[in-house]
Amino acid sequence: MRFVAGKPPPGKDFSTMRLTLRTMLAYMDDILEPNDSAEIGQKIEESEFASNLYNRTRDVIRRMRLGAPQVLGRGMGQDANTVAEYLDNTMPSERVAEFEKVCLESDVHLAETAACHQVLTLVLGQPADVSRVSRERMYRIPEMAEHAPSAAAIMVDQPHEPPVDATAVAANTTAAAPPAAKPKAKPEVPDYLRQSARARRRRQAIVMILVLTLVGLGSLAFVRPDLLGLPTDVASVADPSAPTEEPAYGAAAAVAENSHESAPPLAEPIRRPADERPAAAVTNLLPPESVERATPDAEPVESPLALPPSEPVGPAAEPLATDKPEEPLALPAAIDGPGEASEEPVAVSPEPGHAATDSSPIESAAAADVQVGVYVPDKNVLLRFDRESNAWKRLQPRAPIFAGDHLLSLPTFRPTVTLSDGITMQLGGGTSITLDAPDADGRLGLKMHYGRVLLLAAGRGGGELRLLLDDKQQYLGFADANALLAIEAHRTLEPGADPTAAPAPLHGMAYVASGAVIWDAPNGPLEVQGPAMWALPAGIPDPQAQVGALPDWINSEELSLTDKIASQALETALALDRSISLSLAELVDGRRSEVRGLAVRGSVHVGQFEPFVAALSDLDQRGTWDTHIETLREALALSPQVAAQVREALQHKRGTDDGEQLFRLLWSYSDEQLKAGSAAELVALLKHDQRDFRVLASWNLNTITGLGPEYRPEYSEARHQRTVDRWRERLEAGEIHWPTDEDANVPPTGVDRSSLVP
Repeated sequence: MRFVAGKPPPGKDFSTMRLTLRTMLAYMDDILEPNDSAEIGQKIEESEFASNLYNRTRDVIRRMRLGAPQVLGRGMGQDANTVAEYLDNTMPSERVAEFEKVCLESDVHLAETAACHQVLTLVLGQPADVSRVSRERMYRIPEMAEHAPSAAAIMVDQPHEPPVDATAVAANTTAAAPPAAKPKAKPEVPDYLRQSARARRRRQAIVMILVLTLVGLGSLAFVRPDLLGLPTDVASVADPSAPTEEPAYGAAAAVAENSHESAPPLAEPIRRPADERPAAAVTNLLPPESVERATPDAEPVESPLALPPSEPVGPAAEPLATDKPEEPLALPAAIDGPGEASEEPVAVSPEPGHAATDSSPIESAAAADVQVGVYVPDKNVLLRFDRESNAWKRLQPRAPIFAGDHLLSLPTFRPTVTLSDGITMQLGGGTSITLDAPDADGRLGLKMHYGRVLLLAAGRGGGELRLLLDDKQQYLGFADANALLAIEAHRTLEPGADPTAAPAPLHGMAYVASGAVIWDAPNGPLEVQGPAMWALPAGIPDPQAQVGALPDWINSEELSLTDKIASQALETALALDRSISLSLAELVDGRRSEVRGLAVRGSVHVGQFEPFVAALSDLDQRGTWDTHIETLREALALSPQVAAQVREALQHKRGTDDGEQLFRLLWSYSDEQLKAGSAAELVALLKHDQRDFRVLASWNLNTITGLGPEYRPEYSEARHQRTVDRWRERLEAGEIHWPTDEDANVPPTGVDRSSLVP
């Protein structure tokens, strides 16, 4: 018996699934149910013929020069309808074997069938594009039906005949002959419907007349405004020779247009007049010598970050309960202290929970109300932490950005924000930042917690920023209109380091992709001409250094097909007026594996870790297990508070002992720990009966040694034995350690790689 997309024919149920060409195609396109997929995968591994056919099918699809059957033809191998009937499971059973034989004997027909199946999977798997307005209207239909008047109240009675005298009817009953059969009346449209149709046509005609009248008046006002009594300068054309102001470029035009409608603070404290801004903006990068500049955010407004001090003070935060309110990731404190380039004292932000001595609550509230940018509308997702509801909320297009806003970009998205000083900022996928109010010199503060940020001059030079990384504050400016600066910052968890002890060190890079950037160096402002790159936070640009290739993510971030589909689904599902955690929780339990995977990664960024625990045992997400682990390790490196939340989620889902052991596997291991017995423990865990243990043990061994995925955690125990024996051989040979220079030319212990599991 054969199946379509892993499902039995109507009316039949089978406990096992047969391995056929159709079920193999469904397995390759990942549309089978988890149990069926595991069963078909195991049968493919156990059959040499099936394994060869699997590899051959993948090969013929990739052949660019492979021919194609004729467009019009007859017969089993030439008629295109046979492929459609086969894929749609409507082909007669006696012809199925003949069609599959044609595919097995011809690469051309095999490629056509497999490619058509792949295309149908993508088309049918893509969600319907339904607007939010239509969706909300459909959701309200049951509520509207409840409040609508009953059908009996609006029923129109049929016309009644006038009453007849009963006695007259009785007298004429016997004498009256049966009436002749009348022909059936032709149904006609009732009068009330005719009147409604006539009224509707009348309204349409009136609307059309009004539209034509308005169009005519508008044209007349443009051509001959004097006839309508309008001032003639409305339709005048500017003199080309007259000097004009250079228009804003790209996303910067949104701020220029929005500044006329927004609050006055956006124009005066944020954006200085062009005639007062120096052309090169070199001397103004440093604070004036006679003035001690205090950052306006000296008094900490209640921050959603729950930033701990650099050194732990007081008792550690209690583990959050299972039904805890939504909170952002607890990030290490970013002290607005003096950068290495500045020798003058700068006011340092007080510790969380303590009031500043040189600023009042009124001044801090005023600084928090300053608009510093506008979210540029596009098909992206940008989140802001809402302090009132204590939840992450999605920003609507053209939403104003205020000082103190904590912004978050989910993975695979690249939202754009136009800042008040004419700088366009684009956040990479998985980026968390906070925008600080401008200082006394009008420099906006950009706190990077982690992620990637692109800063573009947007056709206007002279913009300035304060970049805050950890406890370092750096001043930068854009020397010309083509300047493009990329900043990357991540905390890296060292192998074997306890993430609950202290935040991991921050590592970053700065890239000048084009134009010139002014960087505040210890010896004075330095103009850096692109292309250039240097390390952060303490690195100094070297104009003489040789620059290699810049990262690809600066120009564009290529997404896989599954990530594109999942991103579209997330962009549609995340509502503007709802907690993001609730929406992601629904998507995690969805049917489509690619959407579940992206929702799991997004949940980690908003502080929800239990979906990750479940994902390690989800067979449908085996292709993204490594990505999930790396995402969670980046969260572990942020702060001990985040590490404690991850441990709590693991223990809540898997129990105290198993949760603690899984938490330890996420740290990875140093060479000293591997020699002390951790390497043997990892090899032993490859035979664990729980899949999540096998996944983390395999990830550790592959990451530490740099070897490929020989071991497959999703396979059966019988299939594991060969690869487990290889790892035991490497353990005995002492080869399970981090690579060194001496290991470059030494092949690993084991059998020929050609016999490894694909």
